[in-house]
Amino acid sequence: MRGQQHIQISLSTGLVLVAPFLLLNPTASVLFLVGVFLGSLLPDSDASDRTAKHGDSVLFAFDKINEIFIYPLLLRIFHENKRHRGILHTVAGVAVFSLILTAITGIAFFILNIQFNFWFIGIGLFIGGILHLMEDCCTRSGVIPMYPKYHTAFKGEISTFNRKEKRPDQFASYLAVLFVGLVTVQLFYDVALPSMTVLALIAIILSWLGFFGICRVKKITK
Repeated sequence: MRGQQHIQISLSTGLVLVAPFLLLNPTASVLFLVGVFLGSLLPDSDASDRTAKHGDSVLFAFDKINEIFIYPLLLRIFHENKRHRGILHTVAGVAVFSLILTAITGIAFFILNIQFNFWFIGIGLFIGGILHLMEDCCTRSGVIPMYPKYHTAFKGEISTFNRKEKRPDQFASYLAVLFVGLVTVQLFYDVALPSMTVLALIAIILSWLGFFGICRVKKITK
């Protein structure tokens, strides 16, 4: 998918995830969403035309660290060659860059004397990266998310460069409406936090299963 679509779907999913906690702990929720935003694009650090490559923001800095230091490290660890949708598009790759970038964030917070809990950003980085993989599972190129342990690929019908393709944008809009609905329930009804959390998780699981079905995602064993 295109970078903008990765951001839209990942952030919308992240909003649904934090809906039960948004009013209780807005700072942690925002830090988590910042992490989701960053993580939603970082698996594409192996692509020359990526969205994160253009700019001078925190995203650009994280992307350069990922490209220059973490990606070569992953290639060496897993004995891989450079290729788009390779090791960075795996759960293992996402876990490694999330841990390293979280550590760097913690050091930066310490040096700058920022008192917020940097682990919320770290969790968001991992979730955003996993969502990126899930989104690419819906495309024709697909990914092999559990490589190198398993070689099963997941592919769907989404054509990344087809400007007429509306399913990713429609799904992001649906998730945004779902978020508003959950926040409304929390505001006007006395629903306990554990129940709201379970409700949000069930809503996300069913929504993503539906999106996989709409995109006709198939499992291909190699």
